[in-house]
Amino acid sequence: MTHYCSSYQFSVINHLHARINFCGVWHNRKTYILSLQIGSYQQELVLEKTLYQAFSFVSSRAPPSSLCPIGGRCVCQYANGSTYYQEHEGTPGVSYYKLDDGSYVNAQTGQVIQVESSPEIDDRFRDIWGIIVATLAGIGVFASFCIFIYLLVSYPFKSGTTVLGFMLSFGIFLVYAMVFAFIVHATEEVCGLRRFCLGLVYAICYSALFIKVLDCWRNKDKEVEYIYNYKKLGKPLGLFFVACLLVLIQCLINTEWLILEDPKMERVIYNNMLWPRCTPDDFYDEGLVLSLVYIMVLICLSVILGLLSWRSTNNHREVRWILGIFALGIPVWVVSCVVATLGEYKMRDPAIAIGLLMNATIMFVLGPLRRVYLLNSFDAKLERESVDERSVRGIMFVRCTEISADLKSISLDQNITFSLSFFYCF
Repeated sequence: MTHYCSSYQFSVINHLHARINFCGVWHNRKTYILSLQIGSYQQELVLEKTLYQAFSFVSSRAPPSSLCPIGGRCVCQYANGSTYYQEHEGTPGVSYYKLDDGSYVNAQTGQVIQVESSPEIDDRFRDIWGIIVATLAGIGVFASFCIFIYLLVSYPFKSGTTVLGFMLSFGIFLVYAMVFAFIVHATEEVCGLRRFCLGLVYAICYSALFIKVLDCWRNKDKEVEYIYNYKKLGKPLGLFFVACLLVLIQCLINTEWLILEDPKMERVIYNNMLWPRCTPDDFYDEGLVLSLVYIMVLICLSVILGLLSWRSTNNHREVRWILGIFALGIPVWVVSCVVATLGEYKMRDPAIAIGLLMNATIMFVLGPLRRVYLLNSFDAKLERESVDERSVRGIMFVRCTEISADLKSISLDQNITFSLSFFYCF
């Protein structure tokens, strides 16, 4: 199959020239020609692009273009019969451009594009998946905030990793809130929020979990009193300080990314729509995943330390529950990262949003909710012990009264009776 082009020139009154290229295709030594008037020339060229109709022999059925295909090399012919070679490499860094008549042209192929819509920031809240994910995320935000306040008020603040539990609860609240940043369409502000806060909210949660696992590994073989295990950096303030340092590393990574490349939004041609995308369009999603490599390292280290301290009984075998968080969360991470980098444009933001929702729910159920269960179980146990103690005291009082009555019936001295009663009762 061979491409050919012909070139014709029309003179314009102001001595400028307009050139029209007519391209065809030789197929089995036959030329296919379709003729249809799509304009006129009266002192100037007037084209009605909406009247243009064509048939394409390729599978895409795209309208033929006077430009060579990208990477192609065409033989073109001037009006005088001389030939020349034309190569088309596309316009780098540009997805489309708009003509004066309002039509859009693909900057890579030169084809006219029929743009049907241009999504706005809140359009996804009208989609089924957006409504479901937003509703679940809203419930998660409310429930996690209530549990955080409840634990902050009711949970006994002891030495050790209790402060990290509060940090985890607050981080889960932020992860639920971060879901909404990936439901809305991209804008310049939303792009900056995604790039900085996604790693931040994950760092708050996984830094707290990492320090908890590290503490369990450090004390897995110790059998001393609880308070003696925590000195210097092992005190609550020290553990919280170390966790904040880990979060600060992720903040530095995100800040450097924002400094090196300003967050911007551009629209690309996708499914006959001007789809909003964060820049750079060809590497944004991959860059978002790469910004989370530090979090992935924390997860791997936590899993290794958790397996080494599997037999630890500290904090009601908390290390096993943390390993459960990682066991359920790692598949979610893998799937969301793969879809976000390799999937279609319409699937990439939903993949990250659903991944955030699932990870937050896993941490919420196996973390703060478990703490609430333990706290209520402890209160119920104390109440049962208090009831049992009052019952024993009542029985002892009745028994002592009976003994006193029996001693008095023997007609003993009053002092002897009191002494014997005291002896038997206490």
